[in-house]
Amino acid sequence: MAVSTLLRGRRAGIVLSGGGAKGAYQIGMFRALEEMGLDQAQLELSGTSIGALNALLYAACGIGAMRELMAEMRRFLCPDPQHRGRKPEISADEVARTMRELYPDSLLEKNTVPVTVCAYCRETEQPEYFRLNGLPAGEQRLLVLASACIPGIADPIPYRGRHYTDGGILPLGASKTAVADKIPLGVFRKSLADPVLVSYLTMEDQVDPRLIGSRRLIELRPEAPLEKAPHAGTLDFSVENVRNLEERGYAETRRLFARLRG
Repeated sequence: MAVSTLLRGRRAGIVLSGGGAKGAYQIGMFRALEEMGLDQAQLELSGTSIGALNALLYAACGIGAMRELMAEMRRFLCPDPQHRGRKPEISADEVARTMRELYPDSLLEKNTVPVTVCAYCRETEQPEYFRLNGLPAGEQRLLVLASACIPGIADPIPYRGRHYTDGGILPLGASKTAVADKIPLGVFRKSLADPVLVSYLTMEDQVDPRLIGSRRLIELRPEAPLEKAPHAGTLDFSVENVRNLEERGYAETRRLFARLRG
C-alpha cells in the first residue's frame, strides 16, 4: 500500500512530542508509516524529551534502536518492586556508555536526515533549538540527553556554558515568564517541509498551525488517553505498557491515514 498522497514524493516534517514512556506510541507510528511507503530520506524531524531521543534514533538507526531505547529506559527508571518509591539512582558513566551504544558515532556522523531537538535553558528560562546534523557525535548525544533530562530525576546537562533540562517541562522555581516547548512545531517555520505531521502523546495537546503558515498540518492524536491518569504512566517503561503503546500507535496511525485518503 502506498503512503497517502499527502506524503508521497514530498519533503515531509514530523514533530515528536515529549511524554516519557508514551513515546513508545511513536514507534508504532513509524512502523505504520514505513509499511505505507514512508521515504526516510524525505524527512525532517524535530522533537522534545522522549521525542528528541526518538527523532535522532529513527533518523540514524531506525525502529529497532527505538525499541532498544525503551528497554534501556526501563532498566534505568523502573525500580525494583522491593524499592517502590525510591528515587532512581542513575550512574552518569552508565548513561554515557548506553548512549554511545544506542547512538554510535559512525551512524550519527553519516546521518543526513535533518534532526532538531529542543531543550530548556536554565539560565534564560527559554527553550532552545539545536540542529544536530554536522555536530560531533558526542554533542548530538549530549543534546538529546539534555532534552530528556527530567528535573528532579537527573541533574541539568552543561553545554557551552549553560545548563539544560527537559525541553517540555518547567523546573520548580521557574519564573512566571519562563517558557517550555513540548511540541517543537516552530522549527519548521522556515523549512520547506510540507506537510508537517505532529505526533501528540496526550489528547489535550495542541499546536498553533500559524507557525507553519499555509502548509498542511496533519495531527496524529491518541484516540483515548495513553495512561490511566495524567502523568501516571510517564515513567512506566514496563514491557507490557511499551508493547501496548506501540501497537496503539501503529493502529491509530493506519486509521488516521485511511481517513485522510477517504
